[in-house]
Amino acid sequence: MKEPFWNLPNAISLYRLLAVPLICVLLVTGSVRWYVGFLTVSLLSDILDGWAARAFKMRTEVGARLDSLADVLIFLLAICGVARFQWAAIAHPPRPAALLIFLACYGALMITGLLKFGRQPSLHTYGFKIAAYLQGACLLWTFWIGFSDPFYYFVLLWGTAACIEEIVILGVLKEPRSDVKGLYWVLQQVRADQ
Repeated sequence: MKEPFWNLPNAISLYRLLAVPLICVLLVTGSVRWYVGFLTVSLLSDILDGWAARAFKMRTEVGARLDSLADVLIFLLAICGVARFQWAAIAHPPRPAALLIFLACYGALMITGLLKFGRQPSLHTYGFKIAAYLQGACLLWTFWIGFSDPFYYFVLLWGTAACIEEIVILGVLKEPRSDVKGLYWVLQQVRADQ
């Protein structure tokens, strides 16, 4: 049976995708206030589309993939924005090294999904959802209030652990899946299937 494409969560994810070129232009032109404003809306709408999908039982495979694509693009724009507008805040060692470790784990996650299943993973584990919320909060905190070392390192540590969990999950799965809760639940399902 074909899944419906047009629903509220997918429309919100589509907005996030359509906002990407505008945020890029604001990033390149140095319009920091507008950039942060549209980035904030995109980050908050990510929470909204996930909530709507669960609350109204509108979760679809295409929605999970749209959401994941929008997440990656907004994440990359956020990293570029930090580099463009806040580099002085994170340029002091060991801050860049911590960021590079996280980015390497995130890259390994994307490559693992592409190599194993031929697509970007859209697992949406609890750990990764929390990581995304923390990263968004840290980013907005940095732009609106100022840089916080403890918050920065905590967010990177949590994000690195979430990436590692998803890499392990991809190693366990035999076929691509979306919206898994976490490694514990995947292992429970594997045991039940045996």
